[in-house]
Amino acid sequence: MRDGPEEETVPVYEAKIREWNAASERGEKALMVIALKDTHELIGMSGYPWLPANAAGRAGNTGVMIDASHAKKGYGREAMSAMLDYGFDVLGFERIEQATHLVNTPYRALVRSLGLEKFEVQGKPNAQGTVWCLYEVSREEWQAAKAERAG
Repeated sequence: MRDGPEEETVPVYEAKIREWNAASERGEKALMVIALKDTHELIGMSGYPWLPANAAGRAGNTGVMIDASHAKKGYGREAMSAMLDYGFDVLGFERIEQATHLVNTPYRALVRSLGLEKFEVQGKPNAQGTVWCLYEVSREEWQAAKAERAG
């Protein structure tokens, strides 16, 4: 994530991370930064931006963003797998959804690598012609997808 004016490392973003942690402690969000262990370079983020998501049967919503220079190295899959496990095991969601544009082939490849492509539902084009893809899974569906990948 090198588009900013400063080198984006954990020390540079400590204030923002403290803000996210405080929002998580208040039960408003559950956000995670993704950093390389050896260098502390921030390479992405993930999380649940709206809590409590299970209110009134609403699914948890998550996603992951990884800097393009670190794409296709397994970081996105590891982060998304951790977020799905966390959402079901810790936050107690009954269902978790992800959404992306049809043209976002890297994200859709990530979803395929997790075994979740069979849950894709494509919407109709909106006024701008954008087609959204929604993926929504239950704990049982996620566990089955993990077992299939391990098998």
